Amino acid sequence: MVIFTGTSTLDHGRFLVQQAQAKINNLTEEKLLSVSEVDFAQEIIDELIPQIPKIDRENISKDRGSGNSGRNFGETTHYYELFIPFTGAGEAFNYSPSRSTLGGIQLSVIGSELVFRASATDQKAEERLNALLNDVEEHLRTMEQDFVGVSTQIRQMVTKLLPKKRQDLEAAVEGLNRLNFKVRRRDNVPSTYAVPSVKRKAVPSRRNKSAVSTVPEPTLDEAEYQHIMNVMDNMTHVMERSPKAFDTLGEEDIRTHFLFQLNGQYEGQATGETFNYSGKTDILIRVEDKNIFIAECKFWRGEQSLLKTIDQLLGYLSWRDAKTALVVFNPNKNFSEMINTAVEAVKAHSNYKSGPSKEAETRYRYVMKSKSDPEKEIIMTMMLFDVPR
Repeated sequence: MVIFTGTSTLDHGRFLVQQAQAKINNLTEEKLLSVSEVDFAQEIIDELIPQIPKIDRENISKDRGSGNSGRNFGETTHYYELFIPFTGAGEAFNYSPSRSTLGGIQLSVIGSELVFRASATDQKAEERLNALLNDVEEHLRTMEQDFVGVSTQIRQMVTKLLPKKRQDLEAAVEGLNRLNFKVRRRDNVPSTYAVPSVKRKAVPSRRNKSAVSTVPEPTLDEAEYQHIMNVMDNMTHVMERSPKAFDTLGEEDIRTHFLFQLNGQYEGQATGETFNYSGKTDILIRVEDKNIFIAECKFWRGEQSLLKTIDQLLGYLSWRDAKTALVVFNPNKNFSEMINTAVEAVKAHSNYKSGPSKEAETRYRYVMKSKSDPEKEIIMTMMLFDVPR
């Protein structure tokens, strides 16, 4: 058998992208409303893209065989067989990388081993095998890069299509809710709708994994979340430009200024020191008696203090909360050093999942795991500001 002579990875990659799109289009409503873009993209990638094999040169084994030469009747030839184990998906050897040897490589695949056969009189069998394995590993590296490109396409497609499908579904359900007729119930269909905006209100998106619940729980719409971040950004820039006006203020006083700005935007729905779940939090926005946004404001007191604050913030969150913010003020010098330390410190938290993605000059978005449900994702934006004393 000859390996690396089948369908090209480029052609197969296009086929995999088509399969990924089909999986997105065939999502059930329940999964559409419950799965995150990051997790769903990774789920597709793990299912569709083969795990690139790794050659185990340390455990090559050998054997001797014999058979009819086919040249002269009754003549027997002797040969060596070398067995090279590998981990990963053997199907990868069926594809041809974007850069490959014309005619493939003279090895066969049996189970989880590559097999090399040489004549018993071949004095350079080991040397030839090493050269072949070098070629195999080079082909596999190229194939891995080819499939990295496919993975990127799948992630981009999921990021683009999944939110649109959610919006379409929520709009359909909201439209149904406007009709003044009794709803005909169907089994195993989750409730989901978006409350229409009136002036500037924190608009929750209705999402619920449960198919039997008739009261979907709210989560903060992404556009409103970004608006809140911008309001807080603008307020802090005022503090940075006029440091003397805020020089004597403590954390509670600064929080009050944020509340003043947010209440001007959200019709008095922002409160301070309001109980929620297992403790008190600095800034809280409630809609229809549901907490949809929580934030903490802290002065920078080092890495361990930051991790403790994150732990405290996540402890405030009930399972229905999905978006939060951590506002950290640096009253000292060396703001750049503080930024680098804080950004890396979040990754050390036990509930860290992914990130950061940089949304502004000193604004970093992370995905954290809920303390009460590891499968539940919490969006946490950390905002860092310099307010030297």
